[in-house]
Amino acid sequence: MIRSAKAFALVGALVTVAFAQTQPAPSQGPASAADNNRAAAYYNFAMGRLYALMAQAEGSQDEALKAIQYFKDALKADPKASATYEELTELFLALNRPADASALAQEALKQDPNNVDAHRMLGRVYFSQINKGSQGQIDERALRMAMQEFQKVTEKDPKDTDSWVTLGRLYAGTNDSSDAEKAYNTALALDPDNEEALTGLALVYSNNGDTGKAIEKLKAATEKNPNPRSLMILAEAYRNQKDFKDAADAE
Repeated sequence: MIRSAKAFALVGALVTVAFAQTQPAPSQGPASAADNNRAAAYYNFAMGRLYALMAQAEGSQDEALKAIQYFKDALKADPKASATYEELTELFLALNRPADASALAQEALKQDPNNVDAHRMLGRVYFSQINKGSQGQIDERALRMAMQEFQKVTEKDPKDTDSWVTLGRLYAGTNDSSDAEKAYNTALALDPDNEEALTGLALVYSNNGDTGKAIEKLKAATEKNPNPRSLMILAEAYRNQKDFKDAADAE
């Protein structure tokens, strides 16, 4: 109950503002259709967030279903709302309902083949299905489909750093080191401090036997954010160069 109260408190103000957005201003004439759609999208998105938080706090299936419906209503009012697609993707995957997420994205693409958010949603669904079973098996079809979707995303939204990083990981997963390097470098051109891109690029260099370049990127990553994973990879790279002192320092 305490967690429920906190969830309500977190978004209570947002819902109040959302409701206010649906009310016409006294000094203005009748609202346009665009204004009404925008207000409806805002209100439904806020309510979706509320019920999503409640579902997370309470583990309630009913609250999750309400959240999904509100988010869907928000998309009906504004089919190009990136934040709504993101919330729905997270919710469907958390509920282990990738088929529903895929169906929603496919329907959106029927209406607008250039809907980059729907391509991004579909890419994330396929990405979540790449690793199957407990033996580390790879679903080759899911990997290929995820790659195709993120290629479309980066074509339509070339400044999407996260999608470039994801594409780099996918290329690396198929041992396409050349395209992986290009994807990671594109991400770094957009965000020079991106840790995932720096670490991913270092692994590409390391796998190609270019330990010097790998260490250069790993040092940059650990200077920005010295987390255990990056430090462990850096230490291994130093050991490959027989530099045991720096390897020990990195550990």
